[in-house]
Amino acid sequence: MVILQKRLPSLDTTQVIELASTIIEQPDCKHVDKVASYETALTTLGKVAMYCNVAQKEQLLNKFLDSLPHEYQDNQETHLMFIKEVQNNNPTLMQFKDLVIQALNRIKTQDCNNPENELLCDEGRKLISQLLC
Repeated sequence: MVILQKRLPSLDTTQVIELASTIIEQPDCKHVDKVASYETALTTLGKVAMYCNVAQKEQLLNKFLDSLPHEYQDNQETHLMFIKEVQNNNPTLMQFKDLVIQALNRIKTQDCNNPENELLCDEGRKLISQLLC
């Protein structure tokens, strides 16, 4: 059996940042039809800040942290990834402890106040409680 694979162009980090920034800078980016793309772009900027050596690390991380909690597509996965990075003392996140704690508190508060939104999975609830005890 032959598997056909569509090749996507490779993007360098600068191009990824530009693409994600273009998405979040659109005037209607928070419209219900576009908010999932908006949150995905913000998560992408957060991952670039946490895992790549880029000059604008602080700016990108601020955009990501300020956007938390996310409320739409893949929100549990985004929150769990973030919580695990905090738990593992991600060096970039540890440079911004106050902002990280504020983001964790917003996620936990929103999850407690609106459990029907399922912002956290059971593992995420357990870990965030351990981090904020």
